[in-house]
Amino acid sequence: MIEKTCGFIISRRLYRDTSLILKIYTRDFGKIEGIAKGVRKIEDYGRYDGLLNLFCEYEVIFYRRRSELKLFVQFYLLNAWWELTRDYHTFCIASSAFEFLNYVMPPEQPSKAIYELTGEFLKWIIKGSPEIFYYAFVLKLLKFSGFNPQIDCCLICGRKIFPDAYFSICDGGIICARCKKPNSNLQPVSPGVIKSIIFLEQKPWENISRLRLTLDVKEELHKLLKDFIGFHLNYTPKALAVLEKEIVFAR
Repeated sequence: MIEKTCGFIISRRLYRDTSLILKIYTRDFGKIEGIAKGVRKIEDYGRYDGLLNLFCEYEVIFYRRRSELKLFVQFYLLNAWWELTRDYHTFCIASSAFEFLNYVMPPEQPSKAIYELTGEFLKWIIKGSPEIFYYAFVLKLLKFSGFNPQIDCCLICGRKIFPDAYFSICDGGIICARCKKPNSNLQPVSPGVIKSIIFLEQKPWENISRLRLTLDVKEELHKLLKDFIGFHLNYTPKALAVLEKEIVFAR
């Protein structure tokens, strides 16, 4: 069966001498994996609209086969964000965001919200402050995929944002001082981090572009996300290691 959709290439690896194995997050089918045969032949560059890079949106035509791998037969370039390849720091952060998307999303579970999120992330990250847009992408992706931490009220009593709050990594949310048990393994979380997470998770990208985080908030937010994702998803995004070095250097 032949299918047609639009999608972002989120992973690519070499296959034999002339082909590529691609993972594409598509608008209509979610994440799909397949082979693009002969893409690395010079005479086939026109048929595949160039090199099939990351940070590009394509119209994709493919065949379903008995194996899990689809057969990609045609690509038409729709949008490209070449600016991401000109700055190494931004390139690393954007690449890590795509790796995280690839890790979190199971095959063939489409989400219009996540597809649009990916396009908006690419549009905004080239405008500066890549770490802010990365945190926003991760938090929004966690929300849309159902893995987001509960940060706006206490997990136990439901009390709204409060000055003395603690984050439970294993329970995945905030616990207030009233509900905190003695000797419990909780880490304090400041009101600034709580408000920043809610802002990054809920606000549109234009508003996020004007957000500025203090070094203390960055450090606390970074640790919280790293611990939370590591515990619940058994994964540490590579960009967090890059950003951690920046925070240490800034100190």
